[in-house]
Amino acid sequence: MALFEGDRAYEDSDVISGGAGAAISAGEVVALDSSGYFLASDDGTDRFAPVGVAHTDAASGEVVSLSTQGACVANVASGLSAGVEVDVQTTGGQFGAVEDGPYVSLSAEGGEYRNQSVPAGHAVVLLK
Repeated sequence: MALFEGDRAYEDSDVISGGAGAAISAGEVVALDSSGYFLASDDGTDRFAPVGVAHTDAASGEVVSLSTQGACVANVASGLSAGVEVDVQTTGGQFGAVEDGPYVSLSAEGGEYRNQSVPAGHAVVLLK
């Protein structure tokens, strides 16, 4: 079996939806901007804190759904290991390893989680 970008790793996760302010890809880390639209999150000053991970692709103006809690397949930095704390990176829509991060990787980038393969460039991340 395999997990795909944006999948919930188990059903016990909270899901919200809203309008995309720009194109969003499944698995991207998403923030809510000052206009109330979802955008790929980054650590720059033009974005707010991440609110979740996108389940599906969405074009600007389309509705996108995302997980806000629980474990899901998220876009991560290359080479990320399992069991490390993560937060958003300068690359939009991506988690990477940080010290004292608010989230935790449950799988390595492109590895396995509960005997299911995870796509390259992604890992299962626990959103708190």
